[in-house]
Amino acid sequence: MSNSIWQSFLHAQAGTIKFLAVPSIAFLIILPLYFAIKSLLNNGRISLSTVLGQAFPKYMYSGPQARTDAVNWVLNYVVISPLRVLAFLLIGTWITIDVGATLTGWFGPRPQVVHALWAIALFQYIGATLVASFFDYWVHRATHQVPWLWSFHRTHHSVEHLNFFALARVHPIEHFLFFGVAAIGFPLGSQIASYLCGVNASPVNVIVISLVAYARLISFDRLGHSHIPLSFGWLNLIIPGPAVHQIHHSAELRHRDTNFSQNLPFWDFVFGTYYMPKKGETWRCGLTEDELGENNPHQTMRQLYFEPFVHFWSQIRPARR
Repeated sequence: MSNSIWQSFLHAQAGTIKFLAVPSIAFLIILPLYFAIKSLLNNGRISLSTVLGQAFPKYMYSGPQARTDAVNWVLNYVVISPLRVLAFLLIGTWITIDVGATLTGWFGPRPQVVHALWAIALFQYIGATLVASFFDYWVHRATHQVPWLWSFHRTHHSVEHLNFFALARVHPIEHFLFFGVAAIGFPLGSQIASYLCGVNASPVNVIVISLVAYARLISFDRLGHSHIPLSFGWLNLIIPGPAVHQIHHSAELRHRDTNFSQNLPFWDFVFGTYYMPKKGETWRCGLTEDELGENNPHQTMRQLYFEPFVHFWSQIRPARR
């Protein structure tokens, strides 16, 4: 039994590494490409050393915080993410079978109204994105507004430079919180869309569509944690430019408590939390002034993993008195 579980983990690990490698490699290509195009337009020429220096500034990748983020990224990539994907597959299969049967039991079987495979896949993709991003919006908003949830989410906001490793600066508890949302939301939305189309979708079908929709989220998340100051205007509501999430990492509350949906900022617009960065507006990333630089509470791996529990206890202790 234990050998079977270990083999399942190894299979999930191999698949996850390949799955996550795509947005990671894309990130490493898009950053220098952006600054190369910018240099060509502004100066009429491209200097490789200048472009690489702008894409991967030394100050962003040096110091104790950067080293901690690098180690944490490897740990997440090799250990935590495969567990998440394995859970995704198990939960997705369960939802496909259970939700399909429940919808049919509640509302009865539906005649098939969509027949083209590409159209069915498109509706499943849209359903997966809408439902998962809706759940993600409210859970993310709760991590800012519920004090004990903020104890763990502030780990992510303590990042002071948005670089290749910034996306992974997440406490393990929050990793599984948000991944639970994704593992339920994507398959649920896809299966609801399947039912509306009158299609009896298989677990494999739903999971594949869900993973494609999840890849979209990861891709936007990746760019949102870069320092490319790119915005697409009102298109940000459905195709979020990096600037939309970058300003969410501002230390100022008026910025930080906005733009909760990295996948589909349309929900921020609907619920009144959308903020469009003004042209030339500047901000700094991180927590409060007292928690910056050497005073950052998450400089080491030990602090990254254990300080949130200390902060959590400080939030619930007054309520226990």
